[in-house]
Amino acid sequence: MKNIIFTLTSITIILFSATSSGNRIFKPSDLNRNPAAFDGKIVLLSGYITLTPSGHSLYESKELNDEFRRRINHPGRSFNPADYDKYCVTIANTEPLRKAAKYINSASVTVKARFLATYLKAGEIDLGACSDTAIEIDVADFVRRYPAFFRQTESESGPERRTGSPFRRMRSRASARSPE
Repeated sequence: MKNIIFTLTSITIILFSATSSGNRIFKPSDLNRNPAAFDGKIVLLSGYITLTPSGHSLYESKELNDEFRRRINHPGRSFNPADYDKYCVTIANTEPLRKAAKYINSASVTVKARFLATYLKAGEIDLGACSDTAIEIDVADFVRRYPAFFRQTESESGPERRTGSPFRRMRSRASARSPE
């Protein structure tokens, strides 16, 4: 009888921890501490987005991003850019976000994303990457969380007219949920 109670208690604890960690909001350093454990998993991640022609990353905070920028522009003897890799993940799927980049860049956000422990294959180079790890942002979720980024883009250029555009589908969903 004690074994049955112990087994049921163990199963309950395991199930509870599995569901509660699904709601945890991680920082890039949490994932980069043990990338293999999170590889391929869907996570909630908070940070500061850099989305420019020269970079596409989610930094742990604006302060860390600013510190890195200051130090890379004025390096001292003790500066090692690799020391900042743990605070950053590369955004792998930037194309759907580029149209709203001027609103998304420099924003502190929470994103739902798939974590990739190994972003590039052997021999590949991405000059805009900040680390070897990356995320693929769930763009539909991002638009639901931050519809204003996309409404501003739409008001500047009008609705997207190309067939099959991911922005067209996402905008119509976002517009249906939030009044303008």
